[in-house]
Amino acid sequence: MGFVTGIQADGTVVPCCLDNNGEINLGNIFSEDIDAILGGERAEKIYHGFNNRQANEELCKRCEFVTKFKK
Repeated sequence: MGFVTGIQADGTVVPCCLDNNGEINLGNIFSEDIDAILGGERAEKIYHGFNNRQANEELCKRCEFVTKFKK
């Protein structure tokens, strides 16, 4: 898997450090292996969407972080 993830204090794995509310819950590091979490269906869909320049999750669709890099 090739995207940055965050792990919250309760063990929730999220695909982005900007998801501070755990809106995109990929799994929990305390009960699942990280490879299984990052290889899960939701994580794979996000990854492939980003590779095709598409945001699949509502949080990603609202995110303005990418606009900082557009010229």
